[in-house]
Amino acid sequence: MKKLITPLLLIFLCGCSMTQVRDFFMGMSVEYVKNAETKYAKTFDLGAAYCYEKTLAFIHGMKAQLLNEDRKKYFLCANRFDYAYTLCLDTTQLGILITPLENGKSLVEVASGNYNLAQFVSEKLFSKLTEPEKTDTEGKR
Repeated sequence: MKKLITPLLLIFLCGCSMTQVRDFFMGMSVEYVKNAETKYAKTFDLGAAYCYEKTLAFIHGMKAQLLNEDRKKYFLCANRFDYAYTLCLDTTQLGILITPLENGKSLVEVASGNYNLAQFVSEKLFSKLTEPEKTDTEGKR
């Protein structure tokens, strides 16, 4: 029991909330993104699987670290956004949830405890998802 109390006491004294501690050890959850008071969301005329793959490529392109992914729930959790966005810690987690809608549309939601990070990533991601897909013949002469 003493072995458990010491790390918890250190975390408490460092000013971390229990939510931050849970997120650090367990990672961000689908429920967190669904229930976040502040999140950024947009509906796209794209299928959920397509949005998921583009989002996964986007995360890798930002040199972020993927912590958790659930392809069945279309959920991604990542950190290490400090390379692209210097106003966050490397451990700041960000969750992205893609919800399939009717007629092949998808709702993409982005949430984080760092609202500025969530806004920054959502703007970049939403822009990436609205870019027209390049074909093999484009750019060739």
